[in-house]
Amino acid sequence: MAETLRVSGIYPADSDAAAAVRVLAVEQFGGESGPDLSFRIEDALRGAVLQGEPWLRVVPYGPDGSVQAVLRGTSAIEERVQNYTEEHERCIKDGDGKCTPAKEKYQARCKRRTIELLPRMRLLGPDGTLLWSDNSMESLTDSWCDDSTTAPRQRGAIVRELADRVARRIVGDFVPRALRDDVRVDESRKGLNKSDSDRFKAAVRKVKDRDAPGACADWGSLAQANPAHLPSLFNLGLCAESAGDDAAAQGHYRQVLAIDPRNDKALGRLDRIAARERARRQIQAHTAA
Repeated sequence: MAETLRVSGIYPADSDAAAAVRVLAVEQFGGESGPDLSFRIEDALRGAVLQGEPWLRVVPYGPDGSVQAVLRGTSAIEERVQNYTEEHERCIKDGDGKCTPAKEKYQARCKRRTIELLPRMRLLGPDGTLLWSDNSMESLTDSWCDDSTTAPRQRGAIVRELADRVARRIVGDFVPRALRDDVRVDESRKGLNKSDSDRFKAAVRKVKDRDAPGACADWGSLAQANPAHLPSLFNLGLCAESAGDDAAAQGHYRQVLAIDPRNDKALGRLDRIAARERARRQIQAHTAA
């Protein structure tokens, strides 16, 4: 949206313990799909970067005093196929085999297939401490009929897709990520007098015209003159976030909550700030490990 301010930051991996690991070994997984899954996970983790730098050093499984954790697991595949029928329609052909405008309905025989990838994964410290685990399956369901014009996907291609999903999920658990949010400013002028309402509207227009500093300065003076005007206070918090000053942003959002404790916008932004603080702690733990 045009009336937005950009907030950039580092957001946390889903697992604090996994994020602290700098040197990791991936053991070849067991099970029907285990070897391929472990290779895909290894490649995904080796390729994971934060701000242009590799996050992990992935080393071959085996004796290595630098290894801080070992990823082990198994992976199975389950497939279910259900037969069913669908009512389809086709043209009625003439004596020469050409379609006529007339149509007829018929019952087509169809199959619905569900393929599930069932991994069981554990991240263990050198002393066997469980640092992280994941048993969540990935699945895909497709269907086709006898009169389909395209062939069903190959089972192997589907299994590889599911394995890639698991690998991406693990990267999200292990590696913090840099994100940019374009957050819409609060445009409500309710509660302002005519003059201040016009100034507020002009500030919103400045954001659209890419004059964020000018807009933020205007909201600062408006908030001084109207200390209970929540949109001005919220937008000041957003200005501070956009400038990378999370402490100042928290102060403005807490002013909003002092007036309206259930203000969803302010609560949501405080959650984002808390997430970035968690990411900073993860990076510190990772660097110190």
